[in-house]
Amino acid sequence: MKKISVRNATLHNLKGIDVDLPTGKMIAVTGVSGSGKSTLAFDILFEAGRQSYLQALGVLASLGTEHGYDEIEGLMPAVAIRQGIIRRSNPRSVVGTKTRLLNYLATFYADQHNRKVSVEEAIQPSQFSFNSPLGMCLSCQGRGVRFDFDYSVLLPTPETTLSQLYDNALAGTTFAKRIEKLQSKLSLDPAAPFTSLPHAVQQLVLHGKSTAGIRQVSLFALLQHRLNRGKPVNGAIAATVCSDCGGHRVGDEARSIVVNGKHIGQLGLLTISELHDHLLRTAGKFKSKREKSTGVDRLLLDKALSITEQLIAVRLDYLTPYRPVPSLSGGEIQRLFLMSHLKANISPLLYVFDEPTAGLHELEKLELIARLKALATGGNTVLVVEHDRQSLEAADYIVDIGPLAGRQGGEVIYQGTVSGLKKCKQSLTGQSLYGRIKNTDRQTPDVRTQEPRKVNAKNDTLVLSEVSTNNLKKISVKIPLGVLVGVAGMSGSGKSSLIADTLVPAVSAYLSSGRGALKASVLKNSVQKKSVPQVRDDSVRVDRESIAREQVSINQTDTIQADTTRGRNKPRSENPTDSEQGAEINLAQATPVYRSVTGAEHLDRCVEVSQAPIGRRSNSTVVSYLGIWDRIRSLFAGTDQAVKAGYSAGHFSFNAAGACQQCNGVGHNQMWLGGALVSYPCDVCSGQRYQDDVLAITYNGLNITDALALSVAEATDAFAADKPVTKMLDVVSRTGMDYITLGQPTNTLSGGEAQRIKLAKELGRTRKNVRCLYILDEPTTGLSLYDTGKLMTLLHELVSLGNSVIVVEHDPLVLAQCDWLLELGPAGGRNGGKVIAQGTPSKLRQSKKSLIGEFLQ
Repeated sequence: MKKISVRNATLHNLKGIDVDLPTGKMIAVTGVSGSGKSTLAFDILFEAGRQSYLQALGVLASLGTEHGYDEIEGLMPAVAIRQGIIRRSNPRSVVGTKTRLLNYLATFYADQHNRKVSVEEAIQPSQFSFNSPLGMCLSCQGRGVRFDFDYSVLLPTPETTLSQLYDNALAGTTFAKRIEKLQSKLSLDPAAPFTSLPHAVQQLVLHGKSTAGIRQVSLFALLQHRLNRGKPVNGAIAATVCSDCGGHRVGDEARSIVVNGKHIGQLGLLTISELHDHLLRTAGKFKSKREKSTGVDRLLLDKALSITEQLIAVRLDYLTPYRPVPSLSGGEIQRLFLMSHLKANISPLLYVFDEPTAGLHELEKLELIARLKALATGGNTVLVVEHDRQSLEAADYIVDIGPLAGRQGGEVIYQGTVSGLKKCKQSLTGQSLYGRIKNTDRQTPDVRTQEPRKVNAKNDTLVLSEVSTNNLKKISVKIPLGVLVGVAGMSGSGKSSLIADTLVPAVSAYLSSGRGALKASVLKNSVQKKSVPQVRDDSVRVDRESIAREQVSINQTDTIQADTTRGRNKPRSENPTDSEQGAEINLAQATPVYRSVTGAEHLDRCVEVSQAPIGRRSNSTVVSYLGIWDRIRSLFAGTDQAVKAGYSAGHFSFNAAGACQQCNGVGHNQMWLGGALVSYPCDVCSGQRYQDDVLAITYNGLNITDALALSVAEATDAFAADKPVTKMLDVVSRTGMDYITLGQPTNTLSGGEAQRIKLAKELGRTRKNVRCLYILDEPTTGLSLYDTGKLMTLLHELVSLGNSVIVVEHDPLVLAQCDWLLELGPAGGRNGGKVIAQGTPSKLRQSKKSLIGEFLQ
């Protein structure tokens, strides 16, 4: 039997392990979080496969760096799909552009048109693209919707004043001084209705147009800035379907060219399933010779049909080509990026997947696993880093790394078939999957065993009425407070639409204003449907030539964590920069559509803990994000050595005075070699990032670089004298992440790790007697069953302190431990959006309508 052999792997925490992997099989690498799975799968096997392939082509020369192993045999070219790589934030990236489906259709439409006209009238494929200045609808700049003030919100009565106008946008308190300054400079009567002010003053406030030598950041720009940072604006900016293109995004010319009864903009709004059927009918007309075609036409149609077939195969048939990629759920993104590989015709390859079942319903996992197995049957070797029980039981071979995390991991606990894993007493994975973990030491989680909390009329309740955001079917839901609530459903069923896109902004708007239920932003077919005070609006359209001269501005800001506190909301900055004033509103953020929200008066805070990346640069570290880096640097600055040398805390920052002058504190240099960017340690500081004089200062026998290399568990002992530091580190440990190091760059954390770090930071600063609603999106991503137990213990502790917790989840283990469940479905996209079951886990187990109930054992 052919195999891939790794000898004496010592990279990161691996302890000189030897591994033999059968080729042409599906192999699962598992173990507790932080045990060394990803190091083996990605940092050794994938990197070795990639580098050997590039070196064989003469593209990449070896720098003589250590690989972290003695020898690898039997390796083939490798392809990897990691969760961190597939997360994108460009709101103009849609399913059709990411898969190149719209590119093939644009070329097809251009070819169809050009065969019927003279050379002088030929057009380019870019003239069918909403991302091109030549093809986009100019009125909406290719967005399909236009954002404008909703004057029924800003000016509900003719008597509304300037200050009240800002209040109605939830910005009056923040911009109080700005308003006073403007009134003073222009000698405005504070009690005067806004509509009675001079036209020039109205334009100055709304659109920032200067008057009398006074410049002012426009209210529209301010509200854009708030929206793109997850701040509520009470619907003061409303999205309306573009009246010029009808939401089709492309310009007049593209819409005038029709093939088989539809222009390309209409295809963009079809579901993938509907588009596939339309393309089949179009191809059928060519085959029956009812339509003239060329070999190029048929090839383009075949390419487009191949993509729609792949999307249907991975259960994404309900999406549309115009669906923004950042708006997809974690499971949808995974399948979108997997689809192109699952039908690849190249073999043999080593495919390395990072939790491919993450974000999938139990029923959806079966089909994906079958396709992974088929990929292996086709001659490839499929390596999955997984915790999922179904995936482990389907794997042909399993490698279990452990026994614990960090320096207590890095050993091969078991390698063989799944039947042997069940019998391995040393494997926490095997015990978690097929037995019961006993609480024999402090490392073992206290898995909750008591009955679910009772939910009855005594519970305070959040009520959302008539929600129609995205695919939701005008549903009304009651969410009990003071308990742990799980939200379940198939991918695309509407879970994120209900919670992240509607509940969070609705509650945040209430808490920001301190008032009752507020009007939501509603997607309308016209800007105004009722009579409101008239405001002269002189905003102008930009002509095609001016757009072509400059690229369309794209806002790529991620909403990492929305945190709104009643009466204490203090954003870092409410002043958009010059570049942000021209930025688009992020289309990936759905416009919440609902009638009302009640029950928010029972809350003081709303914290959404998402899986969005923390930071984008390597100088953002775990310890700096947690807010304890300043205290640790102060400990070093307080030593006798540092005081004598005249060093302040700033000397112990690799971003300031103490940084290595050669690499500026980065620790490495980079060079571009034959198509690849290669890093190597700085030849002055050897990767330590600091100057030698700074490294000579020690605290408890550690220099500052040593401190950054400590794991959370080790740092708890090293800095035991500082209670605020150890308190925060203790919370991180309780989330199951005591293996990460203080200096680990935050941009290297997985989605699940980033979420738990955010949760730990929040818990470390939790205030007493503050009723908080915590919302978590698939918090078990990247967690073993062992670590899931730790997380659940922590979430139940939050509830016991008087808080409310909502988890959007697929994991049956988590859902079975919730006090109340809300299940959406029955399917995804247009076939979802309904409440199909709700109640306790035991009630859903007995429900014939529930799809998750049978898995809640």
